[in-house]
Amino acid sequence: FRIVPLPRRAPTRFGIRRLKRPIGKDFLLCGGRQTLNLNRRALMRTLEFVDAHPEWTQYSRRALHPDESFFVSILANDKELRICNDVLRYIKWPKLHAASGATIDTDEVEQALRSGAPFGLKFDELAAPDALAVIDARLGIAPDSNPAHPPC
Repeated sequence: FRIVPLPRRAPTRFGIRRLKRPIGKDFLLCGGRQTLNLNRRALMRTLEFVDAHPEWTQYSRRALHPDESFFVSILANDKELRICNDVLRYIKWPKLHAASGATIDTDEVEQALRSGAPFGLKFDELAAPDALAVIDARLGIAPDSNPAHPPC
């Protein structure tokens, strides 16, 4: 038995570690980030794998943190793909061993843009709405002109 902490506000559970691997002993179970950048080839290989191995999906449905292992395991086990460990994101870490990145504030937008990263983690329109307004202004987007995100 082992006690496993679940995400915040979720109850702790007792569990028995699963002894049988879902696909076989040669399939390496991997953990990693939830945010991935896939090219078309990697996406197609992932979809093909899922279609060919429904047992992987079934196994992952009962896994503790499937979002951190489902895609990473598929990609890491595919010998035809070249994996690069670069998240392509500007991430502001609040402290050394933080579990999650901090919200990018208005005064940090310029630093994020200078980083050269095409994506940023994380922007929050409730916690730091002005940061997104600065980026919209840099892109020439007028305030409240985005119909996909109407004002609250």
